Amino acid sequence: MTDPSPRTGPGTYRQPVPVRLPCLSAAVVALLLATGLGGCGGDAPERSPSAGANSRSSAGTASAGTSERASETTSESSSGSTGGQLAGEGYAFALPDAWQDATEQFQEYSELIDAGAVNAEQAGQGFSDNLNVLRNADQAELPRAEAEQQFADELRTVASRVEVEPQATVDGVAAVHLTGRTKAGEVTALTDQYICFVEGTYYVVTFSYGAGTPAPQRERERSAMLDSWTWD
Repeated sequence: MTDPSPRTGPGTYRQPVPVRLPCLSAAVVALLLATGLGGCGGDAPERSPSAGANSRSSAGTASAGTSERASETTSESSSGSTGGQLAGEGYAFALPDAWQDATEQFQEYSELIDAGAVNAEQAGQGFSDNLNVLRNADQAELPRAEAEQQFADELRTVASRVEVEPQATVDGVAAVHLTGRTKAGEVTALTDQYICFVEGTYYVVTFSYGAGTPAPQRERERSAMLDSWTWD
């Protein structure tokens, strides 16, 4: 992952870190990591030494990595137990039986990632279904309409067919819900993002599924994880 230089002008980013816009670019970082780490048959994003810090102020871009690095990530993630609870700072939720904690692998690429998991049964395939939770603290909450527009515009820089879905609810908290498509090597990844604001912090929950995963399974797993979600 590379760190673009700070830009100036209307609607762009400056140093020092602004109050509002970092949470938007963070959603892009989350999606890039989801597709990069899930695509064990394609290229994983390379981690720049300062990627975590600069991802707070500008949208990350995926750089060419190695298929071996991505395969290692999936193999490492498949070695532990599956299912159970996954807890982060301020929340917890239940993983499906085949899913496994992969937080350490996600955190190698961005310090903003608070938790992550993959479908361990898909290790060695072209893409592993996965999710990550990105936590961006000390933010000001955007009005709903403005948040939907700006998050969607940011997501369109790295995804196609981006749509703003009806507002969702995650354990009683309103969530912006976006959908889109990205490419992970030769695989098309279908993405759902849920963005919640809780006590001065934006949480970006990104689900990425390979297009080959049946729609009923995607819906069942995603709904189960969100339905089990609790805020501390």
